[in-house]
Amino acid sequence: MNEGKKKRRIIRMKMRSGKGKDKGLEEFKVKQIYGLEDLLEEFEKYCYTKAIVTISGGNEVFAFDLSRVGIEKVKYGYAPYHEAFIKARILRMLSDYGSVGIIVRSFLKEKHEETGYPYKELRGYIAKMEGERIVFKLLPVEELYRACNTDTMTGKEIPPEREAVYCGPDGIISERARIKFIEPGSRGFEVKD
Repeated sequence: MNEGKKKRRIIRMKMRSGKGKDKGLEEFKVKQIYGLEDLLEEFEKYCYTKAIVTISGGNEVFAFDLSRVGIEKVKYGYAPYHEAFIKARILRMLSDYGSVGIIVRSFLKEKHEETGYPYKELRGYIAKMEGERIVFKLLPVEELYRACNTDTMTGKEIPPEREAVYCGPDGIISERARIKFIEPGSRGFEVKD
């Protein structure tokens, strides 16, 4: 699990209704949340041109776009206020559900020869709250592959997308290759059938 070192301040505002001196009084509660920026940096690291992040918890699904706008900058959504909204939504989902599943689809410039659609790298994460800290881990490639290619209603396997490259800390699976790293993080690999 990745332990966040950076902190993020969340401000919650409550409006009091009523009469007299307390009418319209605002209360602020400041809560320190660690790890959100680390999670966002993980998403940004794999946004080469465009990416779609999908977060699911309980029966709720939330998706948003990322766009690379230069070497150092990634844009969240398509309006200036979307970044703050996205951060608040991620925190609320983690607070409501305790843990969430995340899929990051990173679009590549290369296109599939037959379909004409761009290749996309898929990565899966589990993120959860541990006290005031967000921790997350990258799913192994086989788990990600099964999660993306199983019908949730029937439990039956469905065909993978031809343009998908499933990525995990232990290798990749794609239409062209099924590669398993000999050791996580190593350059040595073997091709699986």
